[in-house]
Amino acid sequence: MLRAWVVLAFTLLLPATATAQEVYFDRIDGTWTCLWVDPSRGYIYECSMILVQSKSNALEGNITWTLVRSPRPEDAERLGPGAIEYVRGAIDPKTVRVTFKGHDKDDRVGVIGLDDYKLELSESGTWMFGATATSGAVTCLFTAFRIYW
Repeated sequence: MLRAWVVLAFTLLLPATATAQEVYFDRIDGTWTCLWVDPSRGYIYECSMILVQSKSNALEGNITWTLVRSPRPEDAERLGPGAIEYVRGAIDPKTVRVTFKGHDKDDRVGVIGLDDYKLELSESGTWMFGATATSGAVTCLFTAFRIYW
């Protein structure tokens, strides 16, 4: 299942380019299923993200993270337990870029950090992708798919 997620995420990333596009949606709030991959170090997280969009296009929400793969054997006990990252940011409806930052977390087992997210939305508004950075270093890929049920 995880391998299918990774293949799907990278397949969707390839044809999508950040160009001017016709947008078929006006809101992105709701629940999203996400995948975060650090290809250089081998970490993989699955997550669920809830976003609330204001009339001024500000965003606030949370991401519930689960570490599903770590290259470090000592992380075995951290696989599975969740952590929550609280985020704030905005969507620019003209460029369909979404930016937000982690500002707080609930993480009893030390699974996550607070990231900066720079994402692009698909034309349909049903998925978004982009890079995340921790302490200014962009190293990870983030993909989210909207859940309608």
